[in-house]
Amino acid sequence: MTVKVDLLPSERKRPKLLDGLTVFLLILLIAVAGGLVWFKLDLDKQIEAKKQTIEQLQKEIEQLAPLKLKIDQYKQLTQSIKQQVALLKSLRDDPRNYSDLLTEVKKIIPKNVWVESVDIQPSGKSIKFTCKAIAGTKDGLAIVALFMRNIMDSPSFDAPAVSGISRSEDKRGFVVYNFSMGATYALLEGGGKK
Repeated sequence: MTVKVDLLPSERKRPKLLDGLTVFLLILLIAVAGGLVWFKLDLDKQIEAKKQTIEQLQKEIEQLAPLKLKIDQYKQLTQSIKQQVALLKSLRDDPRNYSDLLTEVKKIIPKNVWVESVDIQPSGKSIKFTCKAIAGTKDGLAIVALFMRNIMDSPSFDAPAVSGISRSEDKRGFVVYNFSMGATYALLEGGGKK
């Protein structure tokens, strides 16, 4: 068996630096890098546009803030007006309510008591009297107590409460009691009891 060995120097073949595959990969790499740079620049433009939009919206919000306060005030005013309209509708639908209530007030007021003002609150079903009682020789507190008793005995009124009372004497020597009294009311239909 013989082995043949070539001992002559030979040139080494250098590999090709730019073969087809290398050129393709290089072009692909440049295209991807260019695409990424373009995408980054596009995103930067979009971010800048969004920042400008946000700034414009914040300016508009600052300009519209006083209007929001006015709108809230108008909503509250509208709600108040709606309640008043509902009250007026209820009065329109049953106009006898106040006349019946005042008729009942007339029944419970004792002699020697003058009503200076009557404040009726339909929403809370309450009534407040500001009165003056001329006591003469009698005890004025007894007159106030009689008024309270009449309120409690009435089918239309309940829960009397004196909120203030004062005693004075007029020029003629009569003892005068000024007092305020509140109560709740319920207008009963058909003569029922409370």
